[in-house]
Amino acid sequence: MLAVPSAARIRGYRSWETRGNWPPTPEFGVLAEAGADGPRSRLAVPRRPDDLGALRDLPGGVTVVVALHSRYHDGAALARTVEQRYPWMRVETLPVSHHELPFVYRP
Repeated sequence: MLAVPSAARIRGYRSWETRGNWPPTPEFGVLAEAGADGPRSRLAVPRRPDDLGALRDLPGGVTVVVALHSRYHDGAALARTVEQRYPWMRVETLPVSHHELPFVYRP
């Protein structure tokens, strides 16, 4: 999908990732379709941080939000790993896939 993006590939990916719960609303489906055919940007892969411990002193701390129903990650295992390796980080888990998050989860 990222190497040769198209509206059909983006639709397919979103449907796969959300287990068929895409689009979350008909109105958002129209917006997503419009964006799928828009201009493409260069794929940017961020450099992995050398030391996450450097984040320890950030004002307000660090909160990691994990989508438990992601198809890319085992959300529960990811949350446990973060809690074990970085006990100073706050971990929140949500029962959604990451693409559903803005539409399903309302604090």
